[in-house]
Amino acid sequence: MKTSQRGFTLVELLIVIAIIGILAGVVMASLGTAREKAKVAAVKAMLQAIKTQTEIASAEGGYGLICGNSSIQALERAIDEKTGYVNGTNCSASPTAWIIYTRLVDGTYWCMDTTEYYAAVPGVPTGFTCL
Repeated sequence: MKTSQRGFTLVELLIVIAIIGILAGVVMASLGTAREKAKVAAVKAMLQAIKTQTEIASAEGGYGLICGNSSIQALERAIDEKTGYVNGTNCSASPTAWIIYTRLVDGTYWCMDTTEYYAAVPGVPTGFTCL
């Protein structure tokens, strides 16, 4: 009497391993884009905090003191740390206007200025307006 052995063949095991590998690759790709989006969202939240600080600083001493405000400078450093760009966040102010912009991890720029503009811009702004 012959006994039959049960189990998987080598080909079946290789197919299962290949399918698992493909699924793992898809998941890892999705996680990469999710991380990038999370960084962009965090930077935008910090920029919103800067916007609030600019309103406080301008009420206390005018637009000319905005870039020297320690709270704003701390937020700028936090943004640069999050994006990985050294001096990636830029602040310019005069007695009548201010502008703050940063390069995001996805390569776009996010800008806000005295006119209460707060959105993405196609490149590095010039002067004291985002557009």
